[in-house]
Amino acid sequence: MAASINNSEMMTKTGAFTLTSTGLKSRSKKTVDDRMRKTRDKRRRQLIAEQEKYMVENDRVIREERVVDSMKHKSKQEAELDYEVWRTQECKNIIVENRKLREAKYERRRDLDTQNAVGKEEHMLKAMQD
Repeated sequence: MAASINNSEMMTKTGAFTLTSTGLKSRSKKTVDDRMRKTRDKRRRQLIAEQEKYMVENDRVIREERVVDSMKHKSKQEAELDYEVWRTQECKNIIVENRKLREAKYERRRDLDTQNAVGKEEHMLKAMQD
């Protein structure tokens, strides 16, 4: 009986099976004999087994989603760390390059000062000789 009914008709909004869909809800007030009791118990056991199967599957899906979310979160953190490492390395490279440019500028200035000093000395030497 329950096999011919689709899952949306068998289950309530919260995911539980309805008594009508399982045949456990009796529509008439007949006395229950042994045969009816056995069939009802059989349907009840089948219902419980099917509900447990759905619960196990639902739990598995939830666990998988949590693992995937955790992996995405870790992946996002790794990407952020990779970006920070790259940014730090780029800043370091810029600092090193600026230092080299500054040292080259100082060296050119020393050379210019040396040339000016030599020029002044030569000029003074000529002025003294004249």
